[in-house]
Amino acid sequence: LTSNWVGIDGYNDQTVEQDGTSVVCGGPTHMTPEYEAWYEMFPGPLANVFVVHPGDIIDISVTYASGAFTMAETDLTTGKTSSVTAKNASAERDSAEWIIERPAYCNSTETKCYLTQLADFGSTSMSGATASVDGGAVQSATHFNNSGIDMFCPIKKGLISLDTVGPLSGESFGATWDRSGTITPITLGPKS
Repeated sequence: LTSNWVGIDGYNDQTVEQDGTSVVCGGPTHMTPEYEAWYEMFPGPLANVFVVHPGDIIDISVTYASGAFTMAETDLTTGKTSSVTAKNASAERDSAEWIIERPAYCNSTETKCYLTQLADFGSTSMSGATASVDGGAVQSATHFNNSGIDMFCPIKKGLISLDTVGPLSGESFGATWDRSGTITPITLGPKS
């Protein structure tokens, strides 16, 4: 499984207003790749909005205005679009993210959660990494304090990296798959 998304919040708090794409193994044998565009206002549930295909170019944004977040996606390859606007009173709006990750999955009561294995996505890139603060000028992510985040998996004596993330260059960066890792149990933060 793998997911590419953009969002507001999540780096230092327990909410994320996000949208993106993912591939999961579905079907009766859980071996059929299923590609979806989705949005989520965590800790609320994820909602799939339309099917995407490998190689599609997706334009994704999350904006905040007048007390509400708008999560918009356009598949530039097929022309499919989705836009959802919702409020999240507990959102702190203190970070912006551009993420390539292995997703977390939980049972319906969120008592058992885990990080999935990372699908071999080869390489992927994100471009147009821009943000603004409180309605100010839209600027490249390089204008702000930023941190690269690599995916790690625990091993017997430490951690092993699952991907290699390239440096932010203007408004773009890339990532290359290194290994799948193992399914890892996790505990999600408290709900607001």
